[in-house]
Amino acid sequence: MSKKPKFLYRLHEYESWYASLGRKLKAMKHDGIDDWGIKERKLLVRELLKKRNVTERHIRWHEVYEPAFDGAYVHAIENLKNTEKQAFKYARKKGEFAVIDAFAIEVSTTRAVRDAMTELGYCAAE
Repeated sequence: MSKKPKFLYRLHEYESWYASLGRKLKAMKHDGIDDWGIKERKLLVRELLKKRNVTERHIRWHEVYEPAFDGAYVHAIENLKNTEKQAFKYARKKGEFAVIDAFAIEVSTTRAVRDAMTELGYCAAE
């Protein structure tokens, strides 16, 4: 592997980049060398990793939420004879509880699921 600095990292390389920045920072501290902006880069990469992990978690939630929402929406319109707004609220509630049941360790509130789905743009219309 070359010693040439790398400026573009793929998403799956962020963990190794973060680890290498940490090792470099530790070695520089041990050698008494001043920080050349590595700490700021390490903090930036940590934030990128957090955002990526949150997005991956929300996408996993969406895979459970979407079928529950769609099925409940159709049920509310056809069988319960609800209006579209009532059906949307009913389906949203069913989808949120489906995610909470499937990922009980990760999430415990419907508000967190609702915010995540809104962030993904799935249930923005009310």
